[in-house]
Amino acid sequence: MRLLITGCADPLRWYAPLVGQVVPMLGDVGNEYRSREPGGAVNFVQYADARLIADDADPALEALAELADTLAAEVVMHRDAAAKALRAALVCERGAAELRQTLARFERQHDENNDGPARADRFADSAP
Repeated sequence: MRLLITGCADPLRWYAPLVGQVVPMLGDVGNEYRSREPGGAVNFVQYADARLIADDADPALEALAELADTLAAEVVMHRDAAAKALRAALVCERGAAELRQTLARFERQHDENNDGPARADRFADSAP
């Protein structure tokens, strides 16, 4: 098995310049992979930054598969966010409609009880 470096959030890690390249996989230590730097030193790669690939796998195809997985996850995330925003917009729209209905009822009741319009803009001409 080998490791395809798929990303690196920390630019100080030894494999930061190797994103998209393959490095040897020497083992799994439970929280990261053991690998070998280009200079020969044994070092480690975080799980989140690499993908295991078979020795005979084409790294370019593996990188494309990784990209496809990432894009699919982004689509789901954005679709969920859009659905949430739509739900919020519908709630606001319903709330605004209910407020308009309440205002209309208030105006009708006020007009019936007070011989005149309830809206402040209807009183504008009579202001001192």
